[in-house]
Amino acid sequence: MQQLRHQSPITITNLNVLSGIAERDNGDLIMYMLYKWSRDFRKPAYKAGKRAKRERPPYQF
Repeated sequence: MQQLRHQSPITITNLNVLSGIAERDNGDLIMYMLYKWSRDFRKPAYKAGKRAKRERPPYQF
C-alpha cells in the first residue's frame, strides 16, 4: 500500500481547479501546491526514469 502515495495527484481537472483558485488568490496557493508536488514526486520520477533507461534494450539500426 505504500506505493500508492507516489501516484501523482495532478490531473487536468485538478490543474483547472487550481488555476481557478490561483486567479482569486494571487497564485500563492497554486505555487505552494506545485512546489510541494514537484518536491514529493521528483525522487520517484527520477528513480523511475533511471530504471527505465537501464531496462530499455539498446537501439538497433
